[in-house]
Amino acid sequence: MKNASGSPRSKFLVVLAIAVGLLASEALAVSPSWMPGFPMRMGPNVMLMWAPVPGAGSYNIYRSNEKGQLGEKIATAPMNNHMDINVPMEKDAVYTVKALVGGAEGDPSAAGVVAGVKPLDPPTWAGELVINNQLNLRWDTVQGAAFYNVFKGATKEGPFALVGSVQEGKYIDTTVEPGKTYYYQVSAVDKNNAESPKSATFEAIIKVEVKKATVEAYDYAEQLLKFQEYWYGSVEIPINSPLQSDAVSDGNSVYVSTPSGIVVLDMSGAPIGVLAAPASYQGVWGSPLYIDAAEDGTLWATWTNSTHMVRQLDPASGAVLVEFNIEKPTEFYADRPEDWEKDKAGNVSPTGISVDPSGMVWITDNFFGQVIIVQPDGTVVKRIGEPRNRSADMEFMGGLTAIVYDKASDRMYALEPKTGRIKAFNASTQDWVQNEDGTNFYGREIRGGGPGYVTLLRGVSPMGNGDLLVVDGGTKNVLVYGEDLKYKHNLVVKAGQPVLDEVNSPTVPFVMGKRIFISEVAESRLSVFGY
Repeated sequence: MKNASGSPRSKFLVVLAIAVGLLASEALAVSPSWMPGFPMRMGPNVMLMWAPVPGAGSYNIYRSNEKGQLGEKIATAPMNNHMDINVPMEKDAVYTVKALVGGAEGDPSAAGVVAGVKPLDPPTWAGELVINNQLNLRWDTVQGAAFYNVFKGATKEGPFALVGSVQEGKYIDTTVEPGKTYYYQVSAVDKNNAESPKSATFEAIIKVEVKKATVEAYDYAEQLLKFQEYWYGSVEIPINSPLQSDAVSDGNSVYVSTPSGIVVLDMSGAPIGVLAAPASYQGVWGSPLYIDAAEDGTLWATWTNSTHMVRQLDPASGAVLVEFNIEKPTEFYADRPEDWEKDKAGNVSPTGISVDPSGMVWITDNFFGQVIIVQPDGTVVKRIGEPRNRSADMEFMGGLTAIVYDKASDRMYALEPKTGRIKAFNASTQDWVQNEDGTNFYGREIRGGGPGYVTLLRGVSPMGNGDLLVVDGGTKNVLVYGEDLKYKHNLVVKAGQPVLDEVNSPTVPFVMGKRIFISEVAESRLSVFGY
């Protein structure tokens, strides 16, 4: 009987074992090579990645603090990558990888060195500047910083929440409120995503800036007017009610709001009819307040009733084309819960109304003190102004009434009779008018005594050339202001004619061509003057 080792099968197995051994030895001779850019520091962590070794089932990873030393084994990775976490930032880290083939380690990789990182110094505050209630924070830049993290807290002790990351040494906080104090910290972050300690706490006090109107002395000036007939007067009144507040024209007809509806007259002054609520809605619609004739031939009006409706009417038939009310500005109270508890019982109170050439409807909210821009279907596009703010700052509003569009300047002017202010808005940008230096021009306060000032701001109308006509319900004067809302002159009538002082309780005027229409509530008439 032959020895088993001498059989052909045994010889084959021996050869096969030798071949496998040679292959394994060849595989073990291949040391892992690092992928480009690795090892890579990522803050306190280091990402390792190397090219796969054929036949390797796993890899042993070693770390030391000095090149030339293998160090201790920190992990065995099943794949060709590993994340080493919480690596000391200030020291070098040297990595070596060995492939495991058949359970045996192969040759080591080249040393992968990650240099230690000197922590960045925390930024030093340079100061702050408050512009238009926006807080501009500044700090000295830190060499080696890729960006900065900004943290904000409500108290000096915190907690501090990350509110932004910026690449420059400045941050603008648009969420601050006048009269409040905020606290900030900032840290520097390098290209390795290593973050410095946080800076010292910076205290920012947002002062309430009281911007008083600039008092200017004006010389009295006048321009003569020619008094015309009482074009709509007390002799023949279409309805037995006094004029309430507003009168406008579309060039073909004149519309006058009254407690019972909107009176329609032709250009000769003859009454055409009254746009009033259907009989079934009497007492529900309420009364029209301010009105505007839009370029599309429709009539827009705000109404006094429990739901504070806005309506678009067909002036020919009186049919309601659109009606809506406006939701409360709840989003403005996200950071003002205490104020919301006080204000939530109130409703948006549409008062003044005007339609710009693009068809957007501008509405003044008498309760919350905002100018609201809506689409013709009532969808709110924008709200201007912080609701229910009682600051003396010119950008805040309260008790708004009329709003009118001036085509010559592409501006909307809104009245704030309580403070004697006229607010100015850019119709195209749907925002405040801008001064030449880029700051906001909020308008002007014209309440006061003497030439150029009014005691009771009642009405305003564009004159078609960029000037603005203003009615003073106290002195019964009619004044003209330039585009910058600075006084130009008073309008008076020629000697021997009825004087404007006889105009009784004047309210909203409107100018058409060279004629000025002034509504007189107490006399139930519309007086007409030429200039």
